[in-house]
Amino acid sequence: GLTKESTLGRPWKQALHKHPKCNSASPAVGMTPGKVDDCCCDFINKKTGNLIQLRIIVSPIYADDHTLKGYIGMVEDISEQLKAHEIVAESEKWFRNVANNAPVMMWGAGIDKYCNYVNNTWLKFRGRTLEQELGAGWLEGVFSEDVDRVLKIYHEAFDQRVDFKMEYRLLFRDGTYRWVSDTG
Repeated sequence: GLTKESTLGRPWKQALHKHPKCNSASPAVGMTPGKVDDCCCDFINKKTGNLIQLRIIVSPIYADDHTLKGYIGMVEDISEQLKAHEIVAESEKWFRNVANNAPVMMWGAGIDKYCNYVNNTWLKFRGRTLEQELGAGWLEGVFSEDVDRVLKIYHEAFDQRVDFKMEYRLLFRDGTYRWVSDTG
């Protein structure tokens, strides 16, 4: 809310002050010659009273005799970025809650084709831990005669970015195999 003219040549602290809950030291505290300090902190805009999150990058400027001449720095308002991250985190938390309470087995994979998520229903069905099922661990439960076919369908669909549906036998927690229908 301040103009460029009203801030040039004046200490930045005249426009902002740290939020009481901010634990970061001022970026200029304890600086080492030749080192760039980078911190993020909450500040309150004195003009508007609004809480803003800033990323502050500061580097000291020293004269040839190693005396401090001043600082050069950059201040970036990252409030919107942080709000967007919070929204994504809340959305992911909501999804995990829904997925973990769904009455169907669910899984997810990364761009590397490896499993990076299975829900609680999957884990209860298999009787194994999340760590055991991640990566290629879930394949340990696929019936040996079905593995090649399952991998072929999965890899082809993944590479072509198309939907797939397959049925195969998967090891149940009691040691028996159950037929499952898998859609991805």
